[in-house]
Amino acid sequence: MVQEYHSIGKQVWYAKMGNENKQGVIGVKEGHEIIKKLQLKSYEGGKKILIIWLPELMNVQAANKLLKLIEEPPEKTNLIFVSDRSEQLLQTISSRLQQIKVPPLENTFVSTYLQSHFNVEENDANMLSKSAGGNLHKAIFKHFNNEKSQEFLAQFVQWMRLCYSRNISDTIDWVNDFSKRGRETNKEFLRYTLELFRQCITNHYMLSMDGLSLEEEQFLMKFKPFINHKNIIGLNEVINEAYYHVERNANIKITMLDVSLQLYKLIRNSK
Repeated sequence: MVQEYHSIGKQVWYAKMGNENKQGVIGVKEGHEIIKKLQLKSYEGGKKILIIWLPELMNVQAANKLLKLIEEPPEKTNLIFVSDRSEQLLQTISSRLQQIKVPPLENTFVSTYLQSHFNVEENDANMLSKSAGGNLHKAIFKHFNNEKSQEFLAQFVQWMRLCYSRNISDTIDWVNDFSKRGRETNKEFLRYTLELFRQCITNHYMLSMDGLSLEEEQFLMKFKPFINHKNIIGLNEVINEAYYHVERNANIKITMLDVSLQLYKLIRNSK
Protein backbone atom coordinates (compact mmCIF):
# COMPACT_ATOMS: atom_id res chain seq x y z
CA MET A 1 0.00 0.00 0.00
CA VAL A 2 2.66 2.52 1.03
CA GLN A 3 4.74 1.87 -2.10
CA GLU A 4 1.74 1.93 -4.43
CA TYR A 5 0.07 5.10 -3.12
CA HIS A 6 1.61 8.49 -2.39
CA SER A 7 -1.15 9.48 0.02
CA ILE A 8 -3.11 7.01 2.13
CA GLY A 9 -6.47 8.10 3.53
CA LYS A 10 -9.86 6.54 4.11
CA GLN A 11 -10.86 6.66 0.45
CA VAL A 12 -7.68 4.85 -0.64
CA TRP A 13 -8.14 2.12 1.98
CA TYR A 14 -11.80 1.61 1.05
CA ALA A 15 -10.97 1.44 -2.67
CA LYS A 16 -8.16 -1.05 -2.03
CA MET A 17 -10.49 -3.28 -0.03
CA GLY A 18 -13.31 -2.99 -2.59
CA ASN A 19 -15.38 -1.31 0.11
CA GLU A 20 -16.19 2.04 -1.52
CA ASN A 21 -19.95 1.66 -1.13
CA LYS A 22 -19.71 1.15 2.62
CA GLN A 23 -18.29 3.06 5.54
CA GLY A 24 -15.42 1.88 7.67
CA VAL A 25 -16.09 0.65 11.18
CA ILE A 26 -14.04 -0.72 14.05
CA GLY A 27 -16.23 -3.50 15.37
CA VAL A 28 -16.15 -6.29 17.94
CA LYS A 29 -13.97 -8.46 15.70
CA GLU A 30 -11.28 -5.76 15.61
CA GLY A 31 -11.69 -5.32 19.37
CA HIS A 32 -10.87 -9.01 19.87
CA GLU A 33 -7.79 -8.65 17.66
CA ILE A 34 -6.56 -5.65 19.66
CA ILE A 35 -6.87 -7.51 22.96
CA LYS A 36 -5.21 -10.58 21.47
CA LYS A 37 -2.24 -8.61 20.14
CA LEU A 38 -1.64 -6.84 23.43
CA GLN A 39 -1.46 -10.20 25.19
CA LEU A 40 1.66 -11.03 23.17
CA LYS A 41 5.03 -10.50 24.84
CA SER A 42 7.53 -7.87 23.77
CA TYR A 43 10.90 -9.56 23.32
CA GLU A 44 13.08 -6.60 22.35
CA GLY A 45 12.11 -3.11 23.45
CA GLY A 46 10.25 -4.04 26.60
CA LYS A 47 7.35 -1.74 25.72
CA LYS A 48 4.27 -2.34 23.59
CA ILE A 49 2.72 0.46 21.55
CA LEU A 50 -0.63 0.14 19.77
CA ILE A 51 -1.75 2.81 17.29
CA ILE A 52 -5.45 2.93 16.46
CA TRP A 53 -6.12 5.00 13.35
CA LEU A 54 -9.50 6.77 13.11
CA PRO A 55 -10.90 5.61 16.48
CA GLU A 56 -14.05 7.65 15.78
CA LEU A 57 -15.11 4.72 13.57
CA MET A 58 -15.32 2.47 16.62
CA ASN A 59 -18.86 1.28 17.35
CA VAL A 60 -20.40 0.99 20.81
CA GLN A 61 -19.95 -2.78 21.04
CA ALA A 62 -16.22 -2.56 20.32
CA ALA A 63 -15.82 0.38 22.70
CA ASN A 64 -17.47 -1.56 25.54
CA LYS A 65 -15.09 -4.46 24.94
CA LEU A 66 -12.03 -2.17 25.05
CA LEU A 67 -13.05 0.14 27.90
CA LYS A 68 -11.15 -1.68 30.64
CA LEU A 69 -8.07 -2.01 28.43
CA ILE A 70 -8.13 1.73 27.65
CA GLU A 71 -8.71 2.71 31.26
CA GLU A 72 -6.06 0.36 32.67
CA PRO A 73 -3.62 -0.70 29.92
CA PRO A 74 -1.13 -3.46 30.77
CA GLU A 75 2.23 -2.46 32.22
CA LYS A 76 4.60 -0.78 29.75
CA THR A 77 1.83 -0.49 27.16
CA ASN A 78 0.95 2.72 25.34
CA LEU A 79 -2.26 3.19 23.34
CA ILE A 80 -2.18 5.98 20.76
CA PHE A 81 -5.44 7.03 19.09
CA VAL A 82 -4.98 9.04 15.88
CA SER A 83 -8.14 10.90 14.88
CA ASP A 84 -8.99 13.67 12.43
CA ARG A 85 -12.51 14.11 13.84
CA SER A 86 -12.06 13.77 17.59
CA GLU A 87 -15.48 15.33 18.27
CA GLN A 88 -17.04 12.13 16.87
CA LEU A 89 -15.28 9.87 19.37
CA LEU A 90 -17.64 8.05 21.70
CA GLN A 91 -17.83 9.91 25.00
CA THR A 92 -16.96 6.75 26.93
CA ILE A 93 -13.69 6.59 24.96
CA SER A 94 -12.72 10.28 24.78
CA SER A 95 -13.23 10.76 28.53
CA ARG A 96 -10.48 8.21 29.17
CA LEU A 97 -7.90 9.74 26.83
CA GLN A 98 -5.36 12.53 27.14
CA GLN A 99 -5.87 14.73 24.09
CA ILE A 100 -2.97 16.30 22.21
CA LYS A 101 -4.10 18.53 19.34
CA VAL A 102 -1.77 18.75 16.35
CA PRO A 103 -2.20 22.12 14.57
CA PRO A 104 -2.37 22.38 10.75
CA LEU A 105 0.93 22.76 8.92
CA GLU A 106 1.97 26.11 7.51
CA ASN A 107 1.00 26.60 3.86
CA THR A 108 4.62 27.39 3.01
CA PHE A 109 5.76 24.03 4.43
CA VAL A 110 3.09 22.12 2.47
CA SER A 111 3.97 23.99 -0.73
CA THR A 112 7.70 23.36 -0.32
CA TYR A 113 7.06 19.68 0.44
CA LEU A 114 5.01 19.24 -2.74
CA GLN A 115 7.70 20.92 -4.82
CA SER A 116 10.60 18.94 -3.37
CA HIS A 117 8.97 15.50 -3.16
CA PHE A 118 6.64 15.46 -6.17
CA ASN A 119 8.14 18.10 -8.50
CA VAL A 120 4.96 20.19 -8.39
CA GLU A 121 5.27 23.61 -10.01
CA GLU A 122 5.46 26.46 -7.48
CA ASN A 123 2.14 28.08 -8.49
CA ASP A 124 0.33 24.74 -8.41
CA ALA A 125 1.93 23.85 -5.08
CA ASN A 126 0.83 27.17 -3.56
CA MET A 127 -2.72 26.63 -4.81
CA LEU A 128 -2.85 23.09 -3.43
CA SER A 129 -1.44 24.13 -0.05
CA LYS A 130 -4.04 26.89 0.35
CA SER A 131 -6.95 24.66 -0.64
CA ALA A 132 -5.74 21.92 1.74
CA GLY A 133 -5.73 24.26 4.73
CA GLY A 134 -2.54 22.86 6.24
CA ASN A 135 -3.50 19.22 5.63
CA LEU A 136 -0.53 17.60 3.88
CA HIS A 137 -2.42 14.39 3.07
CA LYS A 138 -5.24 16.39 1.47
CA ALA A 139 -2.78 18.40 -0.64
CA ILE A 140 -1.01 15.26 -1.89
CA PHE A 141 -4.31 13.50 -2.53
CA LYS A 142 -5.64 16.45 -4.55
CA HIS A 143 -2.43 16.57 -6.59
CA PHE A 144 -2.74 12.91 -7.61
CA ASN A 145 -6.53 13.02 -8.02
CA ASN A 146 -7.03 16.09 -10.16
CA GLU A 147 -9.51 14.19 -12.33
CA LYS A 148 -11.78 13.68 -9.33
CA SER A 149 -11.85 17.44 -8.64
CA GLN A 150 -12.83 18.05 -12.26
CA GLU A 151 -15.53 15.39 -11.96
CA PHE A 152 -16.86 16.97 -8.76
CA LEU A 153 -16.96 20.40 -10.39
CA ALA A 154 -18.92 19.07 -13.37
CA GLN A 155 -21.29 17.31 -10.99
CA PHE A 156 -21.71 20.46 -8.87
CA VAL A 157 -22.35 22.70 -11.89
CA GLN A 158 -25.00 20.34 -13.22
CA TRP A 159 -26.67 20.06 -9.81
CA MET A 160 -26.81 23.82 -9.23
CA ARG A 161 -28.26 24.43 -12.70
CA LEU A 162 -30.92 21.80 -12.12
CA CYS A 163 -31.80 23.33 -8.76
CA TYR A 164 -32.10 26.79 -10.28
CA SER A 165 -34.22 25.61 -13.23
CA ARG A 166 -36.26 23.32 -10.94
CA ASN A 167 -36.14 20.52 -13.46
CA ILE A 168 -37.50 17.68 -11.35
CA SER A 169 -37.15 14.95 -13.98
CA ASP A 170 -33.46 15.64 -14.65
CA THR A 171 -32.87 16.15 -10.92
CA ILE A 172 -34.13 12.62 -10.25
CA ASP A 173 -31.74 11.33 -12.92
CA TRP A 174 -28.89 13.27 -11.27
CA VAL A 175 -29.78 11.81 -7.86
CA ASN A 176 -29.90 8.27 -9.28
CA ASP A 177 -26.43 8.72 -10.77
CA PHE A 178 -25.13 10.26 -7.54
CA SER A 179 -26.35 7.31 -5.48
CA LYS A 180 -24.22 4.87 -7.52
CA ARG A 181 -20.90 6.53 -6.65
CA GLY A 182 -20.40 5.07 -3.19
CA ARG A 183 -21.12 6.53 0.23
CA GLU A 184 -17.60 7.81 0.92
CA THR A 185 -17.46 9.54 -2.48
CA ASN A 186 -20.90 11.04 -1.74
CA LYS A 187 -19.60 12.46 1.54
CA GLU A 188 -16.52 13.82 -0.17
CA PHE A 189 -18.71 15.58 -2.75
CA LEU A 190 -20.85 17.17 -0.02
CA ARG A 191 -17.70 18.51 1.64
CA TYR A 192 -16.64 19.86 -1.76
CA THR A 193 -20.05 21.56 -2.12
CA LEU A 194 -19.67 23.26 1.26
CA GLU A 195 -16.21 24.49 0.28
CA LEU A 196 -17.51 26.07 -2.95
CA PHE A 197 -20.35 27.75 -1.05
CA ARG A 198 -17.75 29.11 1.39
CA GLN A 199 -15.63 30.43 -1.46
CA CYS A 200 -18.67 32.24 -2.92
CA ILE A 201 -19.55 34.02 0.32
CA THR A 202 -15.88 34.85 0.95
CA ASN A 203 -15.61 36.59 -2.41
CA HIS A 204 -18.70 38.69 -1.64
CA TYR A 205 -16.58 40.43 1.01
CA MET A 206 -13.81 41.20 -1.50
CA LEU A 207 -11.60 38.37 -0.28
CA SER A 208 -9.74 36.22 -2.79
CA MET A 209 -10.80 32.71 -3.75
CA ASP A 210 -7.78 30.75 -2.55
CA GLY A 211 -6.90 27.27 -3.69
CA LEU A 212 -9.30 26.98 -6.62
CA SER A 213 -8.58 25.75 -10.10
CA LEU A 214 -9.14 28.16 -12.98
CA GLU A 215 -12.30 26.28 -14.00
CA GLU A 216 -13.70 26.43 -10.44
CA GLU A 217 -12.98 30.13 -10.13
CA GLN A 218 -14.54 30.92 -13.51
CA PHE A 219 -17.77 29.14 -12.62
CA LEU A 220 -18.01 30.59 -9.12
CA MET A 221 -17.58 34.14 -10.40
CA LYS A 222 -20.78 33.60 -12.39
CA PHE A 223 -22.53 31.59 -9.68
CA LYS A 224 -21.71 33.74 -6.62
CA PRO A 225 -24.70 36.14 -7.03
CA PHE A 226 -26.91 33.20 -6.02
CA ILE A 227 -24.99 32.63 -2.76
CA ASN A 228 -25.08 35.47 -0.24
CA HIS A 229 -25.91 36.44 3.34
CA LYS A 230 -29.62 35.77 2.74
CA ASN A 231 -29.28 32.06 2.03
CA ILE A 232 -25.78 30.92 3.04
CA ILE A 233 -26.84 29.77 6.52
CA GLY A 234 -29.72 27.74 5.11
CA LEU A 235 -27.50 26.24 2.40
CA ASN A 236 -24.88 25.17 4.93
CA GLU A 237 -27.51 23.66 7.22
CA VAL A 238 -29.07 21.65 4.39
CA ILE A 239 -25.74 20.24 3.15
CA ASN A 240 -24.48 19.51 6.67
CA GLU A 241 -27.72 17.71 7.48
CA ALA A 242 -27.39 15.67 4.28
CA TYR A 243 -23.83 14.74 5.26
CA TYR A 244 -25.09 13.66 8.68
CA HIS A 245 -27.74 11.39 7.16
CA VAL A 246 -25.43 9.92 4.50
CA GLU A 247 -22.85 9.15 7.19
CA ARG A 248 -25.52 7.31 9.17
CA ASN A 249 -26.51 5.12 6.23
CA ALA A 250 -29.72 6.90 5.28
CA ASN A 251 -31.16 6.16 1.84
CA ILE A 252 -29.06 8.33 -0.46
CA LYS A 253 -31.71 8.76 -3.15
CA ILE A 254 -34.32 10.00 -0.67
CA THR A 255 -31.78 12.21 1.13
CA MET A 256 -30.39 13.89 -1.99
CA LEU A 257 -33.80 14.40 -3.62
CA ASP A 258 -34.98 16.11 -0.43
CA VAL A 259 -31.81 18.25 -0.39
CA SER A 260 -32.34 19.21 -4.03
CA LEU A 261 -35.93 20.29 -3.38
CA GLN A 262 -34.73 22.49 -0.52
CA LEU A 263 -32.04 23.99 -2.77
CA TYR A 264 -34.75 24.82 -5.32
CA LYS A 265 -36.09 27.37 -2.83
CA LEU A 266 -32.82 28.54 -1.29
CA ILE A 267 -31.02 29.37 -4.54
CA ARG A 268 -34.03 31.28 -5.86
CA ASN A 269 -34.26 33.19 -2.54
CA SER A 270 -30.82 34.74 -2.99
CA LYS A 271 -32.14 38.12 -4.13
